[in-house]
Amino acid sequence: MMNEKKIREYKDEDYLSVSSIWLDTNIKAHYFIDKNYWIENQDVFKEGIEGAKLFVFDDNDIKGFIGLLNNYIAGIFVMDKYQGRGIGKFLLNHAKKEYDELSLDVYEKNKRAVKFYLENGFKINKKYIEEETNEKSFRMTWKRGD
Repeated sequence: MMNEKKIREYKDEDYLSVSSIWLDTNIKAHYFIDKNYWIENQDVFKEGIEGAKLFVFDDNDIKGFIGLLNNYIAGIFVMDKYQGRGIGKFLLNHAKKEYDELSLDVYEKNKRAVKFYLENGFKINKKYIEEETNEKSFRMTWKRGD
């Protein structure tokens, strides 16, 4: 059983762990996008977390995190070796306690993520091509009570 105390707000000293998880997870989950895209966007990530609210799953070391821009999920990232153990769902449920509605964008080819969000009550309400990567993407939303 996971413990709510394992989720805490991000601190500046978490940056190296969080940025490493972000980069590794993006490269593996988005195999269909050249890894240099993610490497070149590390500065964008660094700037983005300054305006976001991050919660980390810290079980003696950081194993994952969720980034929120108000009620928009900028991403849920879990270290590869800890995926499939409920950490992502635990982080998502933490966000669901904070907001009555959540939205996010996910690449259609990221089948594991699409399946995860559908299983957790999200609905696809828009399909579009992301300009930067030219990849098909979904805007997904969740509303309390749906």
